[in-house]
Amino acid sequence: MSDLLGIGSSGVRAYQAALNVVGENIANAGTKGYVRRDATLVEQTSGTGRQILYVGNQAGGGVRFAGVARQWDAFRAQAVRTSTADSGRTGAAVAWLERIEQALTGPGLSATLTRFFNAAEGVAADPTGVAPRTTFIDAAAGVAAAFTATADGLALAEADLRATAAMAGDELNGLLAGLAEANGGLARARAGSNEQAQLIDRLSALASVHVTTEENGAATVRINDHQGPVLVDRGTVRPVQLALNPSGTLGITVDPFGRPETASLRGGSLAGVSDAGTRLADLRARLTDMATGFADGVNAVQAGGRDLDGQPGTPLFDAGAGDGRVALTPIGPRQVAAPPRSRRARRSRSQAFSSRSRAARRRATATRYRPWARAAATTATWRH
Repeated sequence: MSDLLGIGSSGVRAYQAALNVVGENIANAGTKGYVRRDATLVEQTSGTGRQILYVGNQAGGGVRFAGVARQWDAFRAQAVRTSTADSGRTGAAVAWLERIEQALTGPGLSATLTRFFNAAEGVAADPTGVAPRTTFIDAAAGVAAAFTATADGLALAEADLRATAAMAGDELNGLLAGLAEANGGLARARAGSNEQAQLIDRLSALASVHVTTEENGAATVRINDHQGPVLVDRGTVRPVQLALNPSGTLGITVDPFGRPETASLRGGSLAGVSDAGTRLADLRARLTDMATGFADGVNAVQAGGRDLDGQPGTPLFDAGAGDGRVALTPIGPRQVAAPPRSRRARRSRSQAFSSRSRAARRRATATRYRPWARAAATTATWRH
């Protein structure tokens, strides 16, 4: 009778614990990151005789509550982490590319260049006039300001990108440390924890990671795949160091002060930052080339023409900073040179221009200002 009562009481205790698990599942049905848990019940043996292989000596112990197991699929979890990393990369890249686009289009460089070329056409059409030269200088000031504002906008975007990468690196190291701590607390639970799952999910949003879980629930985290550098191994953390390279890519060094390993990310918001950094570095280089070519071309046309005093034109722009910024040389309208005129153009203006349509005059002006025309064509394609 005592054995029967003992078996019954063990069942009550075990199923009371199981009902507590069910209640916890219901209470956390809407909790983000919570995974359903199942109670594990096992037979409780009572025999302690010498014949340990004799089942009869071990019967009559009832049932006992052995613990809680989280119901999850490792392969599905890895697939979700991969999707999270891909989404994080795309989202971060789009956000930064929109910021870069605003830096390119905000100053209105294309419109100011168009205005400048129209003003240059006015100087060519009236080579002895002062008013067209005044308009030309105003348009040149607008171009220089637009180049400089565009360069400043891209430089500011790069500075913010570097700051974002530094903060993301600190967050990543904090998550790795928290995961290692959670791993240490799972040595007794042997089932994983919601805290651990949430940390891994946050890691996946930042970087592409591969996670393997041991029998006791402790997670080993690597970059990208099962062959990548180890970030967390049980309770051991290998910190990471992030830096934007001159090419704009995000360099990652694992364990920089121990056994350093370099890696590149395939996913996560940090990979999106790297994509944006690469694009930004390319655009800054192209803007610098465009500014230099534009300034050199305009200055060459100035040097080949004559101002109102019969002297060679003064250089108009200075792009010597080498970062896409353009400065306007302070000159007066009389120092603006008209481009050299052909023999046909030296005829009276009324006769020369009455025989040409407006389109023909534009083509003739573009021929004399060919370096500027090349720069104008460049503005239509350099942002793509």
